[in-house]
Amino acid sequence: MSTIQVVGAQAYLAGLNAVHESDECLTHLAQVHHPAYGARIYYLKHYLEDRGPTKGLVNEAIGFTLAAGAGLFVPGNPLIITVPAQRVAEMHRAFARRLARNTDVLLWGTERVAGHELPQSLEQATDILRRWKGLPHLIAFDTWVQIPDRSATNLLRQPGERIVLIDHGHLAGSVNWTADLLQPDTDPRHPFLGLWGGGIPDAINQGIMHAAQRHAERFREAESELKHWTNALLDDSRDRIAILDFLEKRAAGSEDRMRKILGLLV
Repeated sequence: MSTIQVVGAQAYLAGLNAVHESDECLTHLAQVHHPAYGARIYYLKHYLEDRGPTKGLVNEAIGFTLAAGAGLFVPGNPLIITVPAQRVAEMHRAFARRLARNTDVLLWGTERVAGHELPQSLEQATDILRRWKGLPHLIAFDTWVQIPDRSATNLLRQPGERIVLIDHGHLAGSVNWTADLLQPDTDPRHPFLGLWGGGIPDAINQGIMHAAQRHAERFREAESELKHWTNALLDDSRDRIAILDFLEKRAAGSEDRMRKILGLLV
């Protein structure tokens, strides 16, 4: 059984307040009834589609599945919830005209977790990230699934120096990827590789390489789950085939890719 639950409009108990609004995604807090755990507070995200198809929702499902499988911390009890578009419009009135009337929309939901955003001070945020034991795994993971916009703003800090990932909407490089745009051979340099200014510590390099060596196995472990969600959330069969092929090829090439990016000989 999938960790990600699918629920209907009856599970949406009450909208609370808007959290984030952009031209591509609307996020608000709501009280939602989880089928196993009852009423909980959730962050709900709606990826706008009035200006063209978006892959934001499937990206979130894929990213959550693979990040959790890779041992990274992610918010608990994820949901995909169907609600009338009017409920979203009520929470995001400035964007109401961009939501179709008399239709239902799908939202990605994750339970609100205790934690704080990383400090706005670059120096303080850098110090926290350098000390975080999971940093090498995050760098390797983001490079594998090609998340280009990782920053301190989409990470939450919890007690015990645990950091939670809260956003996978730009997996595969964009919320608007298509089968023709996916590039499994690209070698982006993760922004967090610049945290040390000069040379990257050997322990970090070793941690990144250790994580990269496991990506092919992680993909195989998650493959049936990924097929389930790509079949459920993508209409175009070319897109379904392409994203799985993209992730598999990048997983198989993770070790060589990271070695090249890090400038390691062996």
